[in-house]
Amino acid sequence: MSVCPPRCRVHGSPAERRAGGSVGRDMPQEVPGPPESCGVASSRPSRTRRRADIEGLRIVAVLLVVVYHYAQAGVSGGVDVFLFISGYFVLGGLARRAEQGEALGVAAFYRRTARRLVPLAWFVCAAVGVAALSVAGRGDMATFGRDFTASAAYVENWWLDLSGTEYGATSTYLNPFQHFWSLSVQAQVFLVAPWLLLTVAAAWRRLRPRDASSMVVPVALVTVIAIGGSWWLVALDQRAAYFSTVARAWEFLAGALLALAARQLLIPGWLRVLLGWAGLVVLCLAGLFVDGTTQFPGPRALVPLVAAAAIILAGTEPTRYGVDRLLGARPLASAGRYSYALYLWHWPVMSVWLLATRESRLGITGALVAASVSVVLSIATHHLLEQPLRQSWRARPARWRAVGVVTAVVVAVATVGVGRGTKQDIDWERSITTLAANAELTDYPGMMSVVDPEAYPVPAGKPAIPVPGKKAEEEATEEATEDGCPVIGDHLWCLWDHRTEYGAATGDVVLLGSSHSAAWHAPVHMVADQLGWTVTTYIRGGCPFAFGDDLAEFVTGEAALRNCERWNGLVLEELREDPPDLVVTTYSRPFAPDGSAEWVPESYVGGWEALQELGTDVIAVRANAGLPSADFVCPTDDRCVFPRERLYGDDAEILGVEVPGNVHVLDVTPYACVDGDCPSVIGNVRVYADQVHLTYEYGRTASPLFYDFVTDVLAGRR
Repeated sequence: MSVCPPRCRVHGSPAERRAGGSVGRDMPQEVPGPPESCGVASSRPSRTRRRADIEGLRIVAVLLVVVYHYAQAGVSGGVDVFLFISGYFVLGGLARRAEQGEALGVAAFYRRTARRLVPLAWFVCAAVGVAALSVAGRGDMATFGRDFTASAAYVENWWLDLSGTEYGATSTYLNPFQHFWSLSVQAQVFLVAPWLLLTVAAAWRRLRPRDASSMVVPVALVTVIAIGGSWWLVALDQRAAYFSTVARAWEFLAGALLALAARQLLIPGWLRVLLGWAGLVVLCLAGLFVDGTTQFPGPRALVPLVAAAAIILAGTEPTRYGVDRLLGARPLASAGRYSYALYLWHWPVMSVWLLATRESRLGITGALVAASVSVVLSIATHHLLEQPLRQSWRARPARWRAVGVVTAVVVAVATVGVGRGTKQDIDWERSITTLAANAELTDYPGMMSVVDPEAYPVPAGKPAIPVPGKKAEEEATEEATEDGCPVIGDHLWCLWDHRTEYGAATGDVVLLGSSHSAAWHAPVHMVADQLGWTVTTYIRGGCPFAFGDDLAEFVTGEAALRNCERWNGLVLEELREDPPDLVVTTYSRPFAPDGSAEWVPESYVGGWEALQELGTDVIAVRANAGLPSADFVCPTDDRCVFPRERLYGDDAEILGVEVPGNVHVLDVTPYACVDGDCPSVIGNVRVYADQVHLTYEYGRTASPLFYDFVTDVLAGRR
């Protein structure tokens, strides 16, 4: 006589189990058991056993995320593993119900998912909003308010894409809401997943009624389609694809496919041991060998996902020496329950620390403090908020109501506070933008206050212009181009022949190069206006006019380099057809390969030589500094002052570079500094738009200097 083993414990009510789950501790960690038990075929859904090792896998993944974020080391692959595990449990659970012909309980699924995910996320969002109010710099809350709203609405990924965010850029670590992008992707997938699976199941039953009891094939087909679409989007625009729900969908579907197929795989114990340990090693090392920042969610994302799949498959049955023994051990498995909360807290704690200290990196001390604070907050909010609200309100109605009311009050107060702070900053931005649009050299002399202090004194009591941050760079490039130029990325299309004529043109000048050149748009147009010349701009972001091998040193990425070379070739062809009288471009660039502050690439000289063959004079402006990484927050801080040697190279070395005879160097670096110190505001004008760009307004104040220099060049005095 055989004795049936006791049924494995399944968390939650039957209705909740039918509804599915979500990420973090948002679903019991269980794996489908055998379809038969005690020799009797079961008509019930297959039984499950708890997967403590997946709890351990979750905490390993989140710790990888924390370490890489705190070290600013790029992407670890941990977030991709979270999405994969979500697909394994949530979409996999829904797919199993669909193949058994059961109702998915969509409404219950939505309720349960919202109860598990939303309260804690909103609470953290609110708390971070309050913290940001106390440490944000002038103008920051206008940006943070938008991110706060997008995060609370679970559309932060869309907002980051629309705002042109480059994941992993140094300045993004100051945005305390950025990590909500992955939660937004998850929520959007969970919103669509039940209906997608219902549609796929219905179509599969109609096409293959004999195979309708298995969802493996249809889910595999959908996964393949999703992979193809994702990788196409990555090839088209990896920056946008990084935040795209469509591009990330395959990671969820791959997890669901593993959940369905794992039941049919019979893997020997020794092979599961090998798979598990190999998967853990690959997962921990993936971020060191794969540049996820520029390659995910493309083919390279398979590395952490395959590693996670190997770990999950290895633990389908307990082993004596397998990785499931480590990951399922009490310390790791118990820590796994805090993975969702720790992910929510770790990023904003880091960002608030950086905003408060005005540093760019945590350092060892800062990382230890941030990690400790994150762990404490994670444990506290898990037990006081997350866990109570995940329980059915019928079980403990008083506690549920109390926690719910407190959460609602905190969120409401934070929303009001952030809203007021955001409105104040938006009003301030508008006032500064209006001032900048109508600024005269008498009130905002900028560079000219250093060039000729007597003729251009600095009036006191004037607010600095423009609005700090990236907007200054955007305004400059928008002024210098049309219809979305300059192009930044891997694509070539652009409206790039932007001509402006002043009266009966007697000559023509070309503004040529990358976004660094765009900062000189205003003085070039002023000079052309006074001379009656035509202005043509050829601006492509991240692509200076250069020909030479060292172009690859500063145009990174094979596609970007290829398109930049093509772009420069097309521009040179245009210039050969109608050689201009004068070209204005940049002379040097920051951050030399040898670690020095400034250099003149040989490829720049190659570009000037090509222009010399056309008989065209070149004015090469030496101006762009590169703020050290430790000072990248200073564009938003009017009090920053830098020693000149940190921003610029040695004058004799930089100006001693042998250049063609048609090149005339306009060195404005002496006017960016006063007595060896380079302040972030000169003559009531902010100098730096970001770490590597000057503001459009500061360039505009150089107009008198530009005019004198150009007339000297034309008269042969230079």
